[in-house]
Order: sequence, then C-alpha cells, then structure tokens
Amino acid sequence: MKHYFQTILEDKSVIIDFGAEANGSRYYIGIDQNAPDEVAGLVHLPTGILPYWSGEDAVTATPKEAMQNWLDANPTPTTLIGLKWGTPEWAKVEHDLVTWVTQRATFAQHYLHMRSICGGFEIRRAKSGRLLCEVKVGASHRISMKFGAGDRSWNNWADRIPDGVGAFGIARPESNGGGCWVELLILPIDGNYRTLSQMNYEQEVK
Repeated sequence: MKHYFQTILEDKSVIIDFGAEANGSRYYIGIDQNAPDEVAGLVHLPTGILPYWSGEDAVTATPKEAMQNWLDANPTPTTLIGLKWGTPEWAKVEHDLVTWVTQRATFAQHYLHMRSICGGFEIRRAKSGRLLCEVKVGASHRISMKFGAGDRSWNNWADRIPDGVGAFGIARPESNGGGCWVELLILPIDGNYRTLSQMNYEQEVK
C-alpha cells in the first residue's frame, strides 16, 4: 500500500492528502452559489487521534514507537528453522508463533480502536484553496481507514458515501487499474447518519 500521502507535521499531527482524484462527501464553501460542491482533498488529524484499521493493516498503521514497545515486552518466538516437521518441538514452536502473531494484531487493533474516537470534523479552506477536513478532539465520532483491492466499484463506494453534515467519507485510487483503493470515514458513534444511496431512495419515494 502507498503511504506517501500521509505526512507527520512538526506538532505530531498528521495530514492525509487524498489528491485531485479524491471522491467522497461533498461540501460547499464559498461565495458563488452556483459553484459545484467540492470534496475535501485534505484531512488533518490532531495529535493523538489515529484512524482505526483492522486485521494485519493495523500492525503497519500503529506508530512504530508503540509497536516497538510491544515487541520489547513480547519478543518474537523461536523460528521453525532447524526443527523437524511433525515433531513435538516443531508443533510447540508453531503454536507459539501463531499465538504471537495473533496477539500482535490484537494489540494493534486495540491500540488504534482506543485512539480512533474524535469529536467530529469541520470543513474549511486551506491557504492553498483546497478544502480541508479538520478532525476535532472529542468523543462523538470514530475515524477509520480501510484499504481495498480487486473491486473497481470500491465496494460500491458511490452508494456508501456519507451524506449530510454529520458524517464524512473520502476515497482515492491506489492502483492504475482502479481496483485498489483507500478510504477514510468519520461517522457518528451512535450510527445516526445517511449514505448517498439512502438519500436517493428517500427522495425517490417522497
């Protein structure tokens, strides 16, 4: 996965740049009422708030210092090299290694889950003129990120995009073929938000 669009600033906050190809929730900021809605291409995360990742992605997304502290307290088990397959010694080492890998992923998910709670967001324009999603400190929303592959529809992203001012979503391609993508969601913890698909159906039946 490409990480070049994430930059740690001097104050330890993080800027995630989704670039010109970003697709997501649309917001209007400006004077010209006839101007089209825009998608915030930048997401600013304050120090201490980290997006939640699941599975093995959580291991690579956890800050190196936090992961190293865990590794120091939980060193890697002995490898299987030099052991004969099928022996009790081989089985024990294999079991210990599988357990260690599971514990490492569990630690990373828990670490990110505890730090993914935020206070929602504010859309404003950066000095460059681009729309910026400023994540707030608080306990009303959860921010998460996901990497997907093998789906040109990005898991039906066009229908899953959050609609309205209470939730935010943005995604960008991660491959030239279009089947890999990365997405970021800021959703109310109480689940009270609508997707673009829900909004379209509501307008259709009214």
